[in-house]
Amino acid sequence: MDEGERGIAGVIAAEQRRGEALVARDFATLRTIVAPDVTHTHTRGVTDDFDAYFRFVEQELAFLEASRGPLDVRIIGDVAVMTGTMDNLVLPRGREEPIRTRAQALQVWAWRDGGWRMIAFQSTNLPA
Repeated sequence: MDEGERGIAGVIAAEQRRGEALVARDFATLRTIVAPDVTHTHTRGVTDDFDAYFRFVEQELAFLEASRGPLDVRIIGDVAVMTGTMDNLVLPRGREEPIRTRAQALQVWAWRDGGWRMIAFQSTNLPA
């Protein structure tokens, strides 16, 4: 597979857009990146489906920063497996001070309808 949109560079670009959409609170764009059948397991151990995930990111916290460390991507047919670190600064609803989360993340992406869609996400907090 080439390094175009369907290649590794395309998956990384989709992840970049996902982070930018979270910070910008651009939920319309985020809905084009996150698949309707997603399973999203947060660092706090809760697993959300599509609707629960969007309730959480729209109503429960604001992303102030979302960045990724080096990403390892393996493409197997129309599926990509992505691993790497993430560093988020979020402001939970009802709190005055933001929280920084540093975690290792595992994501599964599928090529659907001409683009990469995140179908699974799992993150684990890194030691302090």
